[in-house]
Amino acid sequence: LQRGDPHWSIKQVVAASHLIASRLEENTAEEGEDVRLEVLFPNSITGAVIGRSGETIKELRTKTNTQILISHEVLFGSTDRSICVSGTASDIKECVRYLAAIL
Repeated sequence: LQRGDPHWSIKQVVAASHLIASRLEENTAEEGEDVRLEVLFPNSITGAVIGRSGETIKELRTKTNTQILISHEVLFGSTDRSICVSGTASDIKECVRYLAAIL
Protein backbone atom coordinates (compact mmCIF):
# COMPACT_ATOMS: atom_id res chain seq x y z
CA LEU A 1 0.00 0.00 0.00
CA GLN A 2 1.47 3.30 -1.08
CA ARG A 3 1.05 6.38 1.05
CA GLY A 4 -2.14 8.14 0.03
CA ASP A 5 -3.49 5.05 -1.77
CA PRO A 6 -6.94 4.30 -0.27
CA HIS A 7 -7.18 0.81 -1.79
CA TRP A 8 -6.06 -2.27 0.10
CA SER A 9 -5.91 -5.76 -1.35
CA ILE A 10 -7.81 -8.55 0.38
CA LYS A 11 -4.45 -10.09 1.32
CA GLN A 12 -3.41 -6.86 3.06
CA VAL A 13 -6.74 -6.60 4.90
CA VAL A 14 -6.44 -10.18 6.13
CA ALA A 15 -2.82 -9.66 7.24
CA ALA A 16 -3.76 -6.48 9.10
CA SER A 17 -6.73 -8.18 10.77
CA HIS A 18 -4.52 -11.06 11.95
CA LEU A 19 -2.00 -8.62 13.37
CA ILE A 20 -4.69 -6.66 15.21
CA ALA A 21 -6.25 -9.83 16.60
CA SER A 22 -2.84 -11.05 17.80
CA ARG A 23 -2.15 -7.72 19.51
CA LEU A 24 -5.57 -7.85 21.18
CA GLU A 25 -4.74 -11.29 22.53
CA GLU A 26 -1.32 -10.16 23.80
CA ASN A 27 -2.63 -7.00 25.44
CA THR A 28 -5.81 -8.28 27.06
CA ALA A 29 -5.40 -7.81 30.79
CA GLU A 30 -7.25 -10.94 31.88
CA GLU A 31 -7.95 -14.18 30.05
CA GLY A 32 -11.62 -14.28 29.12
CA GLU A 33 -12.04 -10.49 29.18
CA ASP A 34 -14.33 -9.35 26.37
CA VAL A 35 -12.95 -6.96 23.79
CA ARG A 36 -14.30 -5.49 20.57
CA LEU A 37 -12.79 -5.25 17.11
CA GLU A 38 -14.41 -3.04 14.49
CA VAL A 39 -13.25 -3.23 10.89
CA LEU A 40 -14.46 -1.80 7.62
CA PHE A 41 -15.20 -4.15 4.75
CA PRO A 42 -16.18 -3.25 1.21
CA ASN A 43 -19.93 -3.53 0.81
CA SER A 44 -19.38 -6.02 -2.01
CA ILE A 45 -17.81 -8.52 0.44
CA THR A 46 -20.31 -8.34 3.29
CA GLY A 47 -22.79 -10.54 1.42
CA ALA A 48 -20.30 -13.41 1.59
CA VAL A 49 -19.92 -12.86 5.33
CA ILE A 50 -23.68 -12.89 5.87
CA GLY A 51 -24.39 -15.80 3.52
CA ARG A 52 -27.68 -17.05 2.14
CA SER A 53 -30.44 -16.33 4.69
CA GLY A 54 -27.75 -15.39 7.22
CA GLU A 55 -26.42 -18.94 7.48
CA THR A 56 -22.73 -18.05 7.20
CA ILE A 57 -22.78 -15.39 9.90
CA LYS A 58 -24.85 -17.64 12.21
CA GLU A 59 -22.32 -20.44 11.78
CA LEU A 60 -19.43 -18.01 12.32
CA ARG A 61 -20.99 -16.71 15.54
CA THR A 62 -21.51 -20.24 16.84
CA LYS A 63 -18.09 -21.64 15.87
CA THR A 64 -16.15 -18.69 17.29
CA ASN A 65 -18.39 -17.81 20.25
CA THR A 66 -18.44 -14.15 19.17
CA GLN A 67 -21.06 -11.52 18.59
CA ILE A 68 -20.91 -10.10 15.08
CA LEU A 69 -22.78 -6.99 14.00
CA ILE A 70 -22.73 -5.69 10.44
CA SER A 71 -23.98 -2.19 9.71
CA HIS A 72 -27.06 -2.12 7.50
CA GLU A 73 -25.84 0.72 5.33
CA VAL A 74 -22.53 1.88 3.95
CA LEU A 75 -20.73 4.59 5.87
CA PHE A 76 -21.33 8.16 4.76
CA GLY A 77 -19.07 9.05 1.84
CA SER A 78 -17.80 5.49 1.54
CA THR A 79 -18.52 2.12 -0.03
CA ASP A 80 -17.58 0.31 3.19
CA ARG A 81 -19.70 -1.25 5.92
CA SER A 82 -18.68 -1.67 9.52
CA ILE A 83 -18.29 -5.17 10.97
CA CYS A 84 -18.00 -5.27 14.76
CA VAL A 85 -16.82 -8.48 16.44
CA SER A 86 -17.08 -8.86 20.24
CA GLY A 87 -15.76 -11.64 22.44
CA THR A 88 -12.55 -12.75 24.07
CA ALA A 89 -9.36 -11.89 22.23
CA SER A 90 -8.74 -15.52 21.34
CA ASP A 91 -12.31 -15.91 20.04
CA ILE A 92 -11.94 -12.77 17.93
CA LYS A 93 -8.66 -14.08 16.57
CA GLU A 94 -10.42 -17.30 15.55
CA CYS A 95 -13.25 -15.28 13.97
CA VAL A 96 -10.70 -13.30 11.93
CA ARG A 97 -9.29 -16.59 10.64
CA TYR A 98 -12.75 -17.65 9.48
CA LEU A 99 -13.39 -14.24 7.89
CA ALA A 100 -10.09 -14.54 6.05
CA ALA A 101 -11.16 -17.94 4.69
CA ILE A 102 -14.43 -16.44 3.45
CA LEU A 103 -12.58 -13.66 1.62
